[in-house]
Amino acid sequence: MRVLNKISYNGTDYYGVMEDGFYANERFIAGVPLEAIKSEFRRIDLDTITNNIDSRLSSTDWTQFADAPLTTQQKQEYVEYRKKLVELKQSLHNVTDLASIKLPLAPQI
Repeated sequence: MRVLNKISYNGTDYYGVMEDGFYANERFIAGVPLEAIKSEFRRIDLDTITNNIDSRLSSTDWTQFADAPLTTQQKQEYVEYRKKLVELKQSLHNVTDLASIKLPLAPQI
């Protein structure tokens, strides 16, 4: 998959094409320190993971309503699932290897 990305550094925008997670042409970032690039990619990755967690939480809000058509056991499974998502989201800033993050599986109903 090819994606056009933008990195802002010291008030200047730099653009590049990312393909399958790697930049096809790294020259677009000439003059930008490698640590600034890594930091921006980490921020983008964290935003993506956070958005995914938020989406999973939003899509299961209905399971927490008193009149949700679930058994007591199913409701408890969703409580635990959602708790794992919240705990993961709260701990993201401590994760050093984002590739190691494993999102919990939703209960099967």
